[in-house]
Amino acid sequence: MPSPFPNAPAHTAGPDGLATGPTGPTDAGGLPAEAWVAALAGLDLMGPRRLHALLADHAPAEAWRACASGALATDASPALRRALGRDARRVVTRWRRQAAATDVAERWQAHDAAGLTVLTPAAPG
Repeated sequence: MPSPFPNAPAHTAGPDGLATGPTGPTDAGGLPAEAWVAALAGLDLMGPRRLHALLADHAPAEAWRACASGALATDASPALRRALGRDARRVVTRWRRQAAATDVAERWQAHDAAGLTVLTPAAPG
């Protein structure tokens, strides 16, 4: 089955510390891509369409940084702008505020402890 995220960027090592691998560390803090996807999925007003559009444009850790910085207010692809809809400014502002108050590592530990599986665009299958 082809990936539902055909345009998702590759998760490769770069100057920002991103590392290769769908389940390997994705940042200098050692959080896997799944941690960032779980955190993104937990943001208010984040549904499947918005999550898909966001992850089609950004690797998971990069997507989180874009939400946390508010950069999506001015730097979103046409597909993401469509997914954000008419309330884009309100959605982006809410994501920025919520991301600032979210400890991704803590949220990931809770998911892991509960035995939940999180799939990423780079997941096989």
